[in-house]
Order: sequence, then structure tokens, then C-alpha cells
Amino acid sequence: MSKEKLNIPAGGPERTAEIQRLIEKRIFSGEILPGGKINEKALADELQISRGPVREVLNALRFEGLVEIIPNRGAFVGSLTTKEALDSYDVRGGLAYTAGKILPFRISLEQIQRLRQMHKHMDKMIRQADVSGYYSINEEFHALLFEATGNQPLIIINRGLERKLSLYLRREMSNLGMLSRSNQEHLELINYIAEGRPRETAEAFENHILEGKERLLEMIQ
Repeated sequence: MSKEKLNIPAGGPERTAEIQRLIEKRIFSGEILPGGKINEKALADELQISRGPVREVLNALRFEGLVEIIPNRGAFVGSLTTKEALDSYDVRGGLAYTAGKILPFRISLEQIQRLRQMHKHMDKMIRQADVSGYYSINEEFHALLFEATGNQPLIIINRGLERKLSLYLRREMSNLGMLSRSNQEHLELINYIAEGRPRETAEAFENHILEGKERLLEMIQ
């Protein structure tokens, strides 16, 4: 792992959150690849803390599917087979369809305005060729869409799938043309929601997710 300036709080939830943020950053940046080992002792030594808090965070990430813990071998970045990834996209598409049917009835005007602001911000990231920035806002955009349904099982299941697919999702966003198309789909989706059109919203949201599956198939081929 590369060195960076670290500021780990002495204890409590803040320390746990900072350790988790650091591990996730190194996974999502590709510094630790899928299947790669996360050296618990080395990380604890680097942070100048005991191994207990690191182990606690790794166990939490295991439940999210981001980390796999193998007895007597240690912690590894989770990985999906191609089939598992494609199947997960299908499930996410179904969740998006369900969310789309609910959204026009439950979303607030304030949430719609936030979605429009995020859409504009993503357009700015495209103009600046900032793929990483786009990805971060895109995550917030999708999280808000599910949050606005108010359906906790739907929110939790989708969050778990997104975490497992996170590395694939980042690979999807490989060129500005794709980002531009994706953000145009975001605008279409927002408009359907604002117009109170559940069928169109559901279909548009499902298709938006399944476009990612098609991009993954293209990368494989």
C-alpha cells in the first residue's frame, strides 16, 4: 500500500469510519485489486493502531460483500465471476424498475431539485473530463433515487449489490461519450419522475441500469 498523510482519530466511531474510508479508497482506486490481499498487520502498523479496529472494519466490509475473509489466510478484496456480475446487473435492473414505479408518488420536490443539481454537476464533470468526479456524483445520484422511494428493503438490497459491483461500475465509465449518454438518461429519468409517470420512470430506470450490463459484455468481448 502506498503511503499518504493519515489522520486516524484516537478511538470511537470516527476512527472506525476513517479506517473504512481508507480501505475503500485503496480498493476503489485499484491500488488493491479484486482478489488481492489486505494485510491487516501492515495496515495496523501503518496507522499505528492495534489490529482490533482494522479487523472490525474488515468484518463490516465482509458483510457488504467488498471483502472476503478466508480462515487461516486473511482478508482479500472481494471478486465476482463474470456470470455473477452479469446476474447482479439483472437483479439491479429489477430493483430499478420497482423503484421507478414508486418514485413519482413518494419523491419530494426538494429531492427532485437535488437530482437536477446533480445532473448539472455531472455535465460539468464531463466538460472537464473528470471521470472520477463524475463517478462520485453518479453514486450520490443513484443513492438518492433509491432513498427517495422510502422503501428500506429496496434501499438495502440495492446498496449491497452496488458495493459488490463497484469495481465493474467504475470500469464502465471509461469514456466521455458514454458518460454523456448516461447523463442524458439521467435527465430523461428526472423528467419522467417530475411529470408523475411511473411506467415510463420504471422502464427508463431499468434500461439505464441494464445499459451497464451491455457495456460490461462489450468489455468482455
